[in-house]
Amino acid sequence: MAKRSRKEEILVTMDDMVTKFLYYDRKEDSDLPVGSIEDAVIKGELTFDEMVSYFKTALYEGIRKK
Repeated sequence: MAKRSRKEEILVTMDDMVTKFLYYDRKEDSDLPVGSIEDAVIKGELTFDEMVSYFKTALYEGIRKK
């Protein structure tokens, strides 16, 4: 198996991050349990675009601080 490029490693890590965000980090969270994020999107309390925009800003700020 060929070694992944750094870009591929970052993207795979992002996949893992989404899984943790939606499931593993929610398993023990009484304030935001498993399924609550998806439910908020379905009910229109929050949109994908709002989450992506927030993440983009947080990521930009995190990288810019270096």
